[in-house]
Amino acid sequence: MPPDCGPDRASHAKCEDVRSVARERLTRRAGRFSPATMKEVEDRLRILLRPHY
Repeated sequence: MPPDCGPDRASHAKCEDVRSVARERLTRRAGRFSPATMKEVEDRLRILLRPHY
């Protein structure tokens, strides 16, 4: 992975456990993710959050 991508420490996105966080709690950037990684997360969130009729 290029040095400008990825968090500063090991982490994971748990898309099935979505939570809201107040902006005030976001005090520092943990790192950056590639557009491809962000697309994967967005796709999974879109599937989990779509309306189920």
